[in-house]
Amino acid sequence: MTIAPPVVAFATTTTTTRKPMMQIQPVRRRVGFSKVNIIEFPYAIGDTPCSSGVPIGASYVAQHQTSFQLDFFERYRPERRTKSDLHISAEDRRALLLKSGY
Repeated sequence: MTIAPPVVAFATTTTTTRKPMMQIQPVRRRVGFSKVNIIEFPYAIGDTPCSSGVPIGASYVAQHQTSFQLDFFERYRPERRTKSDLHISAEDRRALLLKSGY
């Protein structure tokens, strides 16, 4: 009687099962408002360094508050100012602070 050698089988099967990527739905968030509040603060000496002259900032005490309906505000608001329009010269900053009582 002959004994057969053991059968050794090496099976190399590579199976890649791709699971479908989860469909990530963006969360739809909404924000709504109908009124715009404008709070005015008087000028004050600021703490941010500037290239020349006295730095200018806003006081912590509100001077005046106005409320508008959003539709009205959007219809009549002034045009957006450019970066150069927002620049205040050293002389103008000084005059604003003197007018504010500094």
